[in-house]
Amino acid sequence: VERVAAPRSRASSPLFQVLFTLQNAPLEKLTLTGVQWSPITLDHSLSKFDLSLAMAEKDGVLRARWEYRSDLFSPETISQIGRDFARLLENFPRLLEQPLSAIPIHDRSVEDELITLGKGGVGKAEGTITEQFSQKVREQPNAVALISGVRKVSYKELDLLSQRWADLLVERGVGQESRVGVMAVRSIETMAAIIGVLKAGGLYVPLEVDLPAVRLDWTLRDAEIGWVLSDDRLLLEERFSGSAIFSFGNGEGFYLSLSEIPQKERKVVEADQLAYLLYTSGSTGLPKGVEVPHRAVVRLVKETSYASFRPEDVFLQAAPLGFDASTFETWGPLLNGGTLVLAGRATPSLDELAELVQEHGVTSLWLTAGLFHLAVEERMTGFSGLRQLLAGGDTLSPEHLKMAAELWPETQLINGYGPTEGTTFSCCHHFSKRELFDLKKTPIGLPIHETQVYILDADLQLVPQGAEGELYLGGQGLARGYANQASLTAEVFVPNPFFDPRSDELRDANLTLYRTGDRVRWRRDGVLEFFGRIDQQVKVRGFRIEPGEVEQALLKIGGVRETAVLALDDESGHKRLVAYVVGEEKDWKSDLVRVLPPHLVPSVFVAIPVLPLTSNGKLDRFALPAPVWVQHASSGENGLGSEVEERVREVWQSVLPVESVGLYDNFFELGGDSILALQIVSRLKRSMMDVSPAELFKHQTVSELAAVISEGQVILDESLTEPSGAPFTAPPIQRWFRELGMDSPQHFNQAIALRSTTALDRGILEEAWSAVVEYHHALRMCWIGNELKIAPFEKPRIEWFPPEAFEAEVAALQESFALENFPLIKFAASVEADGTIRLCLIAHHTVIDAVSWRILLDDLQLVYQQMERGERAYLPVKTISYEAWAKLLPSSVEWSKEDTRYWQGVVQDSQTLSLKKGEGEGSQEIEFELDGCEVDLPILLASAGRALSALCEGDRVTVMLESHGRDFQGPGESLDLSRTVGWMTAIYPFVIRNLEESDFRELCQEIEDDLAQVPHGGVSYGILRYLEEESSLQISPSLGFNFLGRVDAGFKGGGFERNKVPGRTVARNNRPAYPMLINCWLEENTLKGEWIFDPRFSKREKVTEILEEFLEQLKGADDPLSENLYGLDEGQLADIAGQVDFSFEGDE
Repeated sequence: VERVAAPRSRASSPLFQVLFTLQNAPLEKLTLTGVQWSPITLDHSLSKFDLSLAMAEKDGVLRARWEYRSDLFSPETISQIGRDFARLLENFPRLLEQPLSAIPIHDRSVEDELITLGKGGVGKAEGTITEQFSQKVREQPNAVALISGVRKVSYKELDLLSQRWADLLVERGVGQESRVGVMAVRSIETMAAIIGVLKAGGLYVPLEVDLPAVRLDWTLRDAEIGWVLSDDRLLLEERFSGSAIFSFGNGEGFYLSLSEIPQKERKVVEADQLAYLLYTSGSTGLPKGVEVPHRAVVRLVKETSYASFRPEDVFLQAAPLGFDASTFETWGPLLNGGTLVLAGRATPSLDELAELVQEHGVTSLWLTAGLFHLAVEERMTGFSGLRQLLAGGDTLSPEHLKMAAELWPETQLINGYGPTEGTTFSCCHHFSKRELFDLKKTPIGLPIHETQVYILDADLQLVPQGAEGELYLGGQGLARGYANQASLTAEVFVPNPFFDPRSDELRDANLTLYRTGDRVRWRRDGVLEFFGRIDQQVKVRGFRIEPGEVEQALLKIGGVRETAVLALDDESGHKRLVAYVVGEEKDWKSDLVRVLPPHLVPSVFVAIPVLPLTSNGKLDRFALPAPVWVQHASSGENGLGSEVEERVREVWQSVLPVESVGLYDNFFELGGDSILALQIVSRLKRSMMDVSPAELFKHQTVSELAAVISEGQVILDESLTEPSGAPFTAPPIQRWFRELGMDSPQHFNQAIALRSTTALDRGILEEAWSAVVEYHHALRMCWIGNELKIAPFEKPRIEWFPPEAFEAEVAALQESFALENFPLIKFAASVEADGTIRLCLIAHHTVIDAVSWRILLDDLQLVYQQMERGERAYLPVKTISYEAWAKLLPSSVEWSKEDTRYWQGVVQDSQTLSLKKGEGEGSQEIEFELDGCEVDLPILLASAGRALSALCEGDRVTVMLESHGRDFQGPGESLDLSRTVGWMTAIYPFVIRNLEESDFRELCQEIEDDLAQVPHGGVSYGILRYLEEESSLQISPSLGFNFLGRVDAGFKGGGFERNKVPGRTVARNNRPAYPMLINCWLEENTLKGEWIFDPRFSKREKVTEILEEFLEQLKGADDPLSENLYGLDEGQLADIAGQVDFSFEGDE
């Protein structure tokens, strides 16, 4: 072992891992007087090697014993290997003249099982794209087909627009499979032009607007493009200077002719005719033009079940038209009667995508793996309304999938796998929440309809389940081949060895298989797993890249002698192209930009003296030096800039792999790419700086970008975001709290308990908590007499307790606060036996409210994830601080006085409950739950009012309501409190009227109308009552009501599940603020709450009776019959039906 320098490992033998032994020497008979003996088999508890096969011959029979590592092999796998081995031994004697590659490993039944396993469902859809589209035009002519900005186009209008393009093209000689270039701009006119090309019998070739001139010219020649269409005359003039450009219609389109291309005869379009030509990266240095027929597109989106394609579905078209995902985005809705929303001409940011999803009710979205991971990391809650989200183009991270399921719980997550040659998707996998819980490796799923998959070895033999092989694709989704590359087509589009003329239709799609070059295997449950590439092809940001194409382009640069291009993961896990270059050092990137599309240009260039080689002359990838991801600012300009420049610089440094960023450093030279650009744009927008990806691509330095950021941004002065260090006057809600005169005011808490579903790093968790406490100043607030003060930052600690003591210790922490001592928030944790971590955050109400919890938990999780990826902690720009808000409240007294008369009227109209004296001290509570309950505040108040009506002296009752209190109007304008942490609740009186006179539905409507009349969300009542000290507004209601809404609407708990909080959050001797107080919230469609009461005024039995009536009222409110039929019972409906003649004129 030492001589050959084999690597040592405790996991396996250093020289070999598989052992075969054959015991064929006869055993000598051992004779001992009075003793009989025979060999016995020992059952070893450990396997000495990964796999061992011991065979022995006895009495003309070979006996075998398998020994294997149970952590590497399952019993089913070993059984299958044993059967295959026995079959080969049986067949070898009669097949000695056959080459080994021709001898089947499995028997016919196993092969049939594998072939059946790889067959997708049978689809019924036939015909062409244009036939399917025309059918939808006939079925629903007035349905919305396209949305672009504020413009909407119906199917009928789109059909007319496309027909005008078709008539023009036919008139100009476009016929069967004529190649027509379309400038790839997302617009209604572009979509109409594409359909027009297909109607004319041609095929469209998307031409990306940012293609280098050299690449564009090559594409035009290779594709033999005769016409180029666009919605933008200036774009054509820029890219085709000197060509005659013609206008179409009323300036809705423009085109030019490349006269040297011959005209084609027009014929009836058939399913096997080509629909489009897409260019992908080629290993020879030239792109490959993939020829895709109509049938392949129809198979992708019709009569299939891997995704939802319904008339009510709304798709978002955001992928470049030259990227094959656009096939799914475009034809999915248009061939099924759905709506396609166009994302606009420029590359949209994640925030812009989320806005489009919300604005148009988008149900279906496709994201590349990189964008999907970024959307999860940036916690894009705007995607939560999606019905389905498909992602792919590269391996999806199991951790990101788990977080996505928590972030978007109502969205079906789908992994879409497939090469362009298989028309977008060949296999898909739907993830269940249960599966994601312990997902270790992301599967690519099952073949979709009209798709066959085979996993073969180098001899085109089927490999057994569990074994790796190369994936071959067949079926209706296959491309015809590569344009003008017959030899390459023959190399990867091979004859189908499994074609059966007895059962398979004789057509090209059944006769051919496509070699994907992907290594996969069948899991035991019949699902495919991906293991990488057989060749050097890579995926970066969703684009398929042949490093050889980049290498060929580099070798054409003067002075370059040798080069190797690899796709490597940087320190944050993003895959990036790295070029190792031997030769004269120069600006290689500038040369490549002129000839290659942006996605083919490496992010990092490494100059080396020679390419390292292995002993057999191949590139030694492991000997290449690691690229320097973290760079230094190139300009050396690190002086302070303007306030906007410093904020932009801070965002860049949080994302880019650099130690520092100068004001004049170039974004791309610092390692930026399109994915990082989207991340920067997203973070800038969260910092209230509106900028688009296109602007970042154009203005590539901090200084330039800061100059174009919208002037309308609200960037707050430090006096509004940072603590002063001095005491300040308590706001109304805090004064209300002190006015209550509680026996134990220091024990008036809120808390949340969580359990992690994945392992957490204790050190990172500590650092993340420290960063959040430093950022949110209000968490360091304490009382100084009757005033508040923000204490200086001191690094907080997490209290770690043993599992058996956790609940008792947390209960003790609940009672440990002192109002005058910082901190008034504590963090307890415990590592459980299974490796999960229990967490509990306990905060005195002084520093927290319901909205603040959502902000705090989201930020804690975001910072933890950033640090876990090795990034700097970055949180959005601060909104106005709690201290500044409290100081500005007195300035609102004047506009609040406008509401005085309203609040005086409420007080004068108030009515308390008639309560009988009870016995006891402190407070008591009764918890309740109501499953499957969808309610709002009016329904809850109506139900509570009805339940309490027997205690009402009149036909009304006054209740003190709570709102979030963030409807604040500062001096001259409203200020942003959306990310401010602290107790900002507003309390105000509200009268529920007509409890007996109105039926339930009318009562709900009246309450809703009255709530709409409450001025300024109730904030002005507290300002007048506690800051202006308006005595006429004093009130002592007997009922309080606090509806928190959905507690799972903000923080989705990615990687966490909620637990019950140990101990009491409020001291038992603290009397409730009102004789009765109802706290309730919605959690996973269940109404949960607690009915708190003062035992001096109510007996528990009476409160239980009222609570039961409250729940009965809610059940009635949730009854579909009463809701949809206005309370009519079956008898009344029958009476109505008997009075209506349902016959129609002309009926027989």
